[in-house]
Amino acid sequence: MVSGSGNAPLHWEEIQLEENLNYLLNLVNESIGKTPPKNTRALRKMTRWRNMLSGIRTSIQHIEEHLQPSLESELDVPWNRRGLLTVSLFQPSTKNVFLEIQTHYSEEGATCDVQKLETFIDLSEIAKVLGLLGDAVIDIAILDHLWKPDVSHAGQLTQRRSEIVSNEHLARICDRFGLYEHRIHFDPETQEKSEMEHIKGTLVEALFGVIYIEQGFEKAKQIATILL
Repeated sequence: MVSGSGNAPLHWEEIQLEENLNYLLNLVNESIGKTPPKNTRALRKMTRWRNMLSGIRTSIQHIEEHLQPSLESELDVPWNRRGLLTVSLFQPSTKNVFLEIQTHYSEEGATCDVQKLETFIDLSEIAKVLGLLGDAVIDIAILDHLWKPDVSHAGQLTQRRSEIVSNEHLARICDRFGLYEHRIHFDPETQEKSEMEHIKGTLVEALFGVIYIEQGFEKAKQIATILL
């Protein structure tokens, strides 16, 4: 989770993503093993959960093995807080599967670690918060880079800032880093161009939220030159 107070730097409380995910996979696999073969509806539902959870685990591995080192090299940002970049890539569509699992085990009265489920339910909301944070960081960083003391440049600053922070421009930055391909989601692949650009822009904003928490504003401002 992300927290902070006053002027103190934001703190990231590490989430054991793979450990918690393996717990949920084992939980679902045990349930599948205990379900009678004639109960095909329940088996189909739990098999779907298992496939989705396995897909998330594969996505996490790809992020940690490929995207994370690539960004670390290109942006010169060491990832000190394990899992934070991965969390930033969780999309809202992941929430439903965890809500379904939570509802199922609550109704069945089964014993399970509720906190692990609630953590995964919250991941897309945490990603959204990282996006909001990154949006603010980008705004201030870009204004700092574009600022000129001559008031006659105010109109140009406003226009240039709008161009830089537009979803269309941020989408190109997203493509450069391959963030869209690494997002963790269950969305349909066909997207309207404007909707796709919005998603890509949000991913870039979340990345800057991560950079800010990892390295602080000065480093985020330095990296923001890639947007200019």
